[in-house]
Amino acid sequence: MLVAAIALAAAAAAGPDRSLAGCGGVPVVAHRGVHSVHTTEDSAASFLRAVQKGADVVEGDARLSADGTWVLMHDPTVNRTTNGRGRVSRLHDATLARLRYTDGRVGVSTLDASLTPLDAAPAQLQIEIKPASPGRGALQRFMAVLDAHGLRARATITSFHPAVLARLRRLDPGWQTAPILTHAPRHAASMRRYGGSVDLAAHAVTWRAVRALHRAGVTVQTWTVDSHPTWRRVVRNGVDGVITDQVSRSQRWCRSVG
Repeated sequence: MLVAAIALAAAAAAGPDRSLAGCGGVPVVAHRGVHSVHTTEDSAASFLRAVQKGADVVEGDARLSADGTWVLMHDPTVNRTTNGRGRVSRLHDATLARLRYTDGRVGVSTLDASLTPLDAAPAQLQIEIKPASPGRGALQRFMAVLDAHGLRARATITSFHPAVLARLRRLDPGWQTAPILTHAPRHAASMRRYGGSVDLAAHAVTWRAVRALHRAGVTVQTWTVDSHPTWRRVVRNGVDGVITDQVSRSQRWCRSVG
């Protein structure tokens, strides 16, 4: 693991291709890193690739192993992205370390190891807490991992479960947090209690919804935008960040937004 971390740090230090960063001031957020058949999503390799591609923000998902270690994994099971089977929460660290990703790399990435590329890069981090009710100790370990990589000032912690964000902010109000929303909130100002930012589903992004949130002092990122028409629509409606699986195509899309 140490050798892998050193390799990731060295590759990141080579510098990103900043030509893909930004879209007329709207940050490009690499959804689960930059992934393909050669690089599995939500892995240390996909995070490194996102940094190399010059994504403004690297986004991923965190789950707890049976040993209480935070690892990168979107799904509740390892079935889709590895050669193993079973729920992440029931698999021990030693088992996860032996699994092989669909891209051939061995070892499910811990959150800690995956953040190494950000140590020497300007990219920000957006990380989703997947568990619906992580305990106090788990949340403290989560924050400690981010702090160890110096990410407090450039990380946003997200969740579909507002109670998780509220619990984390009670433990340490110094973190930027954002609830993930499938619909525009009825009362935009109520979102400020979660830290002044939201992740709003692309289908719910309208000029009126974004304006209401902005007037309430809330910034808006949107997910997941993987087509040119949707990109144009959400950017023209004033979002503050675009989460996409298509980081490599974003430069061309950005040029088309007037």
